[in-house]
Amino acid sequence: MHIILVGPEYYNYSEGIISAFISLGCEVDFFPSVEFYENCSWYQRRLYKLGYKSLEKIWNNDWETRFREFIANRIRKDTIFLFCTGNMISVRLLKDLDAYVKVLYMWDSVKRYSDDFQSRLKLYDYLFAFEFGDIEFVRKKYGVSMQYMPLGYDSDFYYPDDNVVKDIDISFVGSCTKMRMNLLEKVARFADCKELHLYIGGDWYKDSWRKKRSFKKKNPWIAKYHDNHNLSKAEVAEIYRRSKIVLNINNEVHTSISPRTFEIMATKAFQLMNEGQNFLPLGLNRIDDCMGVYISDDDLITKIEYYLNNEEICKKKAMSGYREIVDRYSQKKIVGRILSNVVG
Repeated sequence: MHIILVGPEYYNYSEGIISAFISLGCEVDFFPSVEFYENCSWYQRRLYKLGYKSLEKIWNNDWETRFREFIANRIRKDTIFLFCTGNMISVRLLKDLDAYVKVLYMWDSVKRYSDDFQSRLKLYDYLFAFEFGDIEFVRKKYGVSMQYMPLGYDSDFYYPDDNVVKDIDISFVGSCTKMRMNLLEKVARFADCKELHLYIGGDWYKDSWRKKRSFKKKNPWIAKYHDNHNLSKAEVAEIYRRSKIVLNINNEVHTSISPRTFEIMATKAFQLMNEGQNFLPLGLNRIDDCMGVYISDDDLITKIEYYLNNEEICKKKAMSGYREIVDRYSQKKIVGRILSNVVG
């Protein structure tokens, strides 16, 4: 079976999906989606903000031309197109691929995308939702069917090692949002006061003295603990294994389970997560048995102090979480489910 996969390169999720397909005996060709706003020059972004919206259209047309050239000598009768997120995929392209199976695997909520994007959902043969609430949303609005399919963990990197010394008290790895920054500033101040080993990782700003100075001025406590670089999967997994508490701060939009949740569980690490996440689609009704949950900024600080003083409780919860998800939510298992839905 031949897969042409189109997806983003951030966090190496596409790489993990490709590896999973190959392990199942599929041939895979990968073409990265390179979205305008995240990849254009500073000058182009500035013009775009000033109203030159045509720049994005030109960018997308150029990308589509390169993609068509890429698939021209690769496409086969048994080719299946798997689009991960699919924001750059035009109506014209989908119609030109009408003879082939086209699958959309969302790694974000469709509600965060434009009406134009949402209207294209009916042109795919199979739709898989990352956000469970999207299923009912698109059924009501567009009359199309989606199936829930979380983005799992890469078992080649995220696994436990009971011999690793837990020398990090608290860790967080991820992108920066205003909500996360506000919360982490409080956590960093608490860690400094208690002389705790805090690790905060993520590529958040250009590595120059000017940007570093500006970041430190705005976030003085975070800056003391922040490692400003894009961590590999191996590095992230090792941070989790070394941590007594891993913070899992989900954004304000998603309520379904992020791959980070599975990745932390797969390393047998204990995690503290904000309340409001929907575990029912996974069949995990007693999530309190698997992790700690906090309800506010102040409650997070209280919970951190509590769990740092109750190591055995953390171990028990981490083991429970590991047993719940191990193998079931690896990327290999999830890719297998996608294939069974598409090809039977």
